[in-house]
Amino acid sequence: MPHPRTVTRERMAEVRREVARMGLETDGDFAERWTTRIGAWLAGEMFSWLRAARREPVGPAPWAVDLAEQYVLRTFAAEEAERFLFDAADVVPRSAAALERLKKAGAI
Repeated sequence: MPHPRTVTRERMAEVRREVARMGLETDGDFAERWTTRIGAWLAGEMFSWLRAARREPVGPAPWAVDLAEQYVLRTFAAEEAERFLFDAADVVPRSAAALERLKKAGAI
């Protein structure tokens, strides 16, 4: 699935059937494991997009800094979220504050 828009319930069901046919699902947690991986992939793509959108005159969305901080704390798409915070630090003071909190928490 090369693009987030191609991830559908039907495609995931198809992949699950193929994994079962190949005997790769031994512990029964395929859906949970891959849902987490795909969620992290989508979140990473979102932070990459937000980094690119940061170059717009209005700056990043106000909620993006708080979301990125939570993602770093939860180690979910943490690299992309951290990169977003570093890139936004010169434009959004809240981003610099979030980075400082993350450093104090030992998350980065």
